[in-house]
Amino acid sequence: MLVGVGVGDAIDVIARMLVERMKEYFPSFIVDNRPGAGGWLPPGALKGSLADGTAMIPGAPQRRRNPHVYESFGYVGTAG
Repeated sequence: MLVGVGVGDAIDVIARMLVERMKEYFPSFIVDNRPGAGGWLPPGALKGSLADGTAMIPGAPQRRRNPHVYESFGYVGTAG
């Protein structure tokens, strides 16, 4: 799970709780914190990963805001 905030942030804590529950089904599931760059890092990493459903980003304001704020974002965001 790609998280665009630092360790200890509310979204990080929720992501870690989700990952703990999901480890029953996917033992190697981890939280990968990638803070900075205005929230661009997790979507960029997700864009470059395999489209096999093994990477995800929890809902965050950056995902909804960045496509409207930055002219060239590199992917099409969805309002979730």
